[in-house]
Amino acid sequence: MAGPARMTELQVELSPGRSITVWTLLQWKYAIKLEAKGLRHSKGSVTAHAKRVLGVTGNRDKILACIQGLLDQYEQYMKEQAKESARIRELTEGAKQ
Repeated sequence: MAGPARMTELQVELSPGRSITVWTLLQWKYAIKLEAKGLRHSKGSVTAHAKRVLGVTGNRDKILACIQGLLDQYEQYMKEQAKESARIRELTEGAKQ
């Protein structure tokens, strides 16, 4: 995955028209960690599925790093949104007084 992804409240846009929920990224992150310990999903490898969807090649560690990078970007986006909301709230409360 190249470059920063676009974010919305619960989605990470991978490319125009292709997005994935943050919940799915979290599920993949922990499922891949469990696969590393020997557990397998009944419908096949989560790592292979994540590779296909994300368009990333490489080993399990590279896939986890990609997923973690997307989650980190999402966390930063949500922090910025919270700051912006707090700033707007302060401005509107100040205007009411």
